[in-house]
Amino acid sequence: VSTQSTGTTSMINQLLFAFVSIAILFSLTGAASLSGTYAVSPYHTPSARYYITQVSLTEIVWLGDSNNGGWRNLGTGTISGTTISVQWTDPPPGTNHGQVVLNIVPEGLVVTGGSGFDLGALFVLQKFNDDRSISGPFTVLPYHTSTARYYITQEATDRIRWFGDSRTSGGWKNTAVGVITGNDVTVTWTDINSPNSGTANLRINPDGTLTVVSGSGFDAGAIFAQPNTVVSGSYSVVPYHTPTARYYITCVGKTITWLGDSNTGGWRNTATGTISDNIVTVTWNDPPPGTNSGTVNLRIDPNTRNLIVQSGTGFDIGAQFVRETFTGDLGITGPYDASPDLSATATTTPTYYVTQTSPTAVVWYGVGASWRHTGKGVLSLDSKVLTLTWTYIPTSSSSSVNSGVATFFVGKDRSLVYVSGTGWNYGSIFSFSVPFWVYRNPPLDGIYSVTPYHTSTARYYIAHPTPTSLVWLGDSNSGAWRNTAKGTITNNYVTVDWVDPPPGSNSGRVVLKISRKGTLTVVSGTGFDIGAVFKKSTLGVKKGITGTFSVVPYHTASALYYVVQESDNSVVWLGDSNLSGSWRNTAKGSINGNKIYVNWVDIPRDYTGNPVNSGQTTLNINPDGTLTPVSGTGFVLGSVFAQTNQIISGLYTVSPYHTPTATYYITRFGNTLVWYGNSNTGAWRNTASGVIYGDLVLVSWNDPPPGSNSGIVLLRANPNRSLTVVAGSGFDIGAVFTLKPLPEAVQLTSFTGPYKVTPYHTPTAIYYITQVSADKLIWLGDSRNGNWRNTGTGSLINNNWVVDWVDILPSLNHGQCTLSPNSNDRTLTMISGQGFDIGSVFSFIDTFPYIFNENEDNIAISNIESQGRIENGNEDNIAISNIESQGRIENGITIPMWGVIVSCVFIGLLTLVVIAMIIYLSINLKRGTEGSEYSIMG
Repeated sequence: VSTQSTGTTSMINQLLFAFVSIAILFSLTGAASLSGTYAVSPYHTPSARYYITQVSLTEIVWLGDSNNGGWRNLGTGTISGTTISVQWTDPPPGTNHGQVVLNIVPEGLVVTGGSGFDLGALFVLQKFNDDRSISGPFTVLPYHTSTARYYITQEATDRIRWFGDSRTSGGWKNTAVGVITGNDVTVTWTDINSPNSGTANLRINPDGTLTVVSGSGFDAGAIFAQPNTVVSGSYSVVPYHTPTARYYITCVGKTITWLGDSNTGGWRNTATGTISDNIVTVTWNDPPPGTNSGTVNLRIDPNTRNLIVQSGTGFDIGAQFVRETFTGDLGITGPYDASPDLSATATTTPTYYVTQTSPTAVVWYGVGASWRHTGKGVLSLDSKVLTLTWTYIPTSSSSSVNSGVATFFVGKDRSLVYVSGTGWNYGSIFSFSVPFWVYRNPPLDGIYSVTPYHTSTARYYIAHPTPTSLVWLGDSNSGAWRNTAKGTITNNYVTVDWVDPPPGSNSGRVVLKISRKGTLTVVSGTGFDIGAVFKKSTLGVKKGITGTFSVVPYHTASALYYVVQESDNSVVWLGDSNLSGSWRNTAKGSINGNKIYVNWVDIPRDYTGNPVNSGQTTLNINPDGTLTPVSGTGFVLGSVFAQTNQIISGLYTVSPYHTPTATYYITRFGNTLVWYGNSNTGAWRNTASGVIYGDLVLVSWNDPPPGSNSGIVLLRANPNRSLTVVAGSGFDIGAVFTLKPLPEAVQLTSFTGPYKVTPYHTPTAIYYITQVSADKLIWLGDSRNGNWRNTGTGSLINNNWVVDWVDILPSLNHGQCTLSPNSNDRTLTMISGQGFDIGSVFSFIDTFPYIFNENEDNIAISNIESQGRIENGNEDNIAISNIESQGRIENGITIPMWGVIVSCVFIGLLTLVVIAMIIYLSINLKRGTEGSEYSIMG
């Protein structure tokens, strides 16, 4: 009985030991990585930070830096349970070294022994408003030191540190600081034991790797990659039954997608796979008319990053997938979404897997809800134009196959803008579909309510003048209070400083999180409940005059007006002198037709009870989105309110240019631009249409017969209301289109804009009219069905516009007409002449004004930042850093949270019991060989 009791007690003790061991193991594997930036308190150097990289479950590396130039130290540590033992040393000229023992606790890492730190000192992880991190151990391929590792720590949204180690006896070590701008990192590095130093420019890729673009110390095109990462690209297979075949692989987090192509017309296959440790399990199939399918397991080679076949079907065991490299990589390899996309449905968004295979070639694989297609493209490095020939993959052996040709412009941010061809909407923007490193926030301009809030009637009128700034006017709408604020946007957080103007005295700071739906959630600060939500009004606003405006001419050149359209018939504005700090004003106005009637009043700087300036102003809403004061006080009548970097309709000259006499008559309405170019020497004319993306416009131009030239040009709008050539053909890069402003008196009744004619023989036609002076106008008429175009020159004679018009070849029709102007509504009525019915009326097109600002702040090609799509309806509550696949959640299956928790607990307990019994059995089987009585019980 005694022996049996002892055996039972021993068994219980062994089970408890097993459970504790497993609990520690699970706490390490289940917890977040220890990688990050740490401050130590108390510590002899308060400014110091420790940049820790967890290399594996049992190993860490650190770089310690005083951040005041005083000292640095390097450490390597081993993890055992919840204890970390670190050997640290100061590099020369320092000589200190030692060992410290840390214990992992919920608050951080606490010092429990050793030297160099106070007992009980706490290493505290420094957090920042960022849901992503590029921290971890990286290898570089190719590199002069194959054993080297770079331990990178992202310490802020815009900054990284690294510790590079050759990991060879007597080798080299270096440290670096890197600045993140968009998806680029500029790194300044220096060797610890030598005077070598330099700068390298890296590009962040959707697969989590970093590519060396330029600089010193690394080969251009070299790849920084963390362990067990598949590098996206084009792969050959050696040996293989089809030597010409290539596999175009895209990696996102722990998933891969591939398109395989024999490149002989013989076969294609497609596949998806998952990465677990260093093994990639891939399920592949040949689309119709092929019938083959299978599964293959690939091992990631840690040194070459080749993929080696371990088992499965379709490939020889030991065959290697070898990634092909080349110079001239534009960084456009990765998964893309298109916006807008004709193929998208309410629940699914196609993904386009793009692989650049050489400096001038691209392979494309598109996957939709019910279709797939492939394409091959030719890339022009000079003009950054991609011409893609695509074709659908049949879903069955008898299904029809659509195909087409599409042309894209490659933006410097690696976006693709659809210019012409078939398959997508003109102007669609393709941007990386994964939430990899940088947010693209939705436009925030609008009127917001806050829930919950102490004043239910309150509204916040928010302007989003730049991608990184925000301005608001808060109003109780009961007369009780107002407040104004300015905010700074960092990724998807905005930090707002607000203040109540006199007689109020309250002020504070609040931090809001921006969701991809455009809501703002209070995460910290004063004046609002934590968790309160700012939600934009969904009123059907048609005028689209929300935005940030400057006024020219104006008594305060630095002034900005933050205008928010509250509804179809009302606006609110906040005016601010900005740099001068001398005044602010607010206004509420009503909209009637294309006019705004505004009552404005200055906000007092000090509460004295004295009256403040106020007034009334009437403004015209122009087709290009500008506003013109036409009566009232406070503004120069005929001055122009224009949004920051807005493209304005009017007469432009170009310099430098091959024809100095040339003029371009540009009409902007909504996000569309049309121009008519004339050499004014009789040598040539051209016409063009373009799509506007924020401060950029992509223009497709051509010379009408007998001319044959054509091309694409990208222009950027400048704050001084000029346009600069960024890329393309037909104009010098850097050439400037300069707007010739009209006199204020002419602006009062300017007839510049897009006109329809009623009645007319061609209902689709639009006349793009540009008034170039008090007594002259130019027009370009377009049937918009391909049948005809004409140009006209008009002169003001006896208060009527007399226009001589002529068709552009091949037609030779021409004539003269006389139009009577109405300066109030800016219509023109036909009273005599040819080409139009007597009494027909020219009026601004029905859809005027368009919504001008729907995307302007955030889809400028230089500012398009990668944005992922989470499609489970829970955007605000999913931390992107925890989505291991870094891809799209489209499960469509709703599982109650309690069910998930119960299932996880059950599976976890069952796993613990099984592993505990295995440990117990292993102990007792060994003892059984030594004659233990209770081995039979085991």
